[in-house]
Amino acid sequence: MLVDLATGSPVVVRLLVGAIGAVLLLWGARIYKPALMMTSFAAGSLGAVAVLIMATAVLPALASPAVLIVGALIGGLALAGLTALVHRLGLVAVGALAGVTAAGAVVEAVTGAVGPWWAVALGAVAGAVALPLAFKGLLKVVTPAVGAVCIAWAVGLPTHLLLLLGLWAFGAVVQLAIGSGRGDDEGGE
Repeated sequence: MLVDLATGSPVVVRLLVGAIGAVLLLWGARIYKPALMMTSFAAGSLGAVAVLIMATAVLPALASPAVLIVGALIGGLALAGLTALVHRLGLVAVGALAGVTAAGAVVEAVTGAVGPWWAVALGAVAGAVALPLAFKGLLKVVTPAVGAVCIAWAVGLPTHLLLLLGLWAFGAVVQLAIGSGRGDDEGGE
């Protein structure tokens, strides 16, 4: 189904998603804010095209390339705008969830029982503070993965594991080899 969705999308959408993927693969960590918006735009575009293609069973006119392209643009812009609004809150929330999970697991492993509420609350606070500070260091391995997914989707092979792993490894090596630079200092907010 994913291959059909990828190959059924208009070439313009596939080229745009592939170009975004190439930028993310090679420079995603150095240009974090634009990369985040590009990733959101690509995901919104892909999601909108998927919904429109699935809806063609009810409304065949939605299969028109013009409708798919306009839908991809609207979906991409909508998700990019939403991402800009919730990015920081999302990092805090994911960090808090990770902290709660880690604290609960550690307390249970050490004591053999569910921990006190304050231990889990402390884990939530620690995670909510730590993830926004640490995620910037993970960007050089995460953004190439997102870029690899975009490129694989654009070429019509979204489930090809060797392609995904190869692109990710190539992008991670390139980004890790780039070293520190101006983009690294700006990336985290």
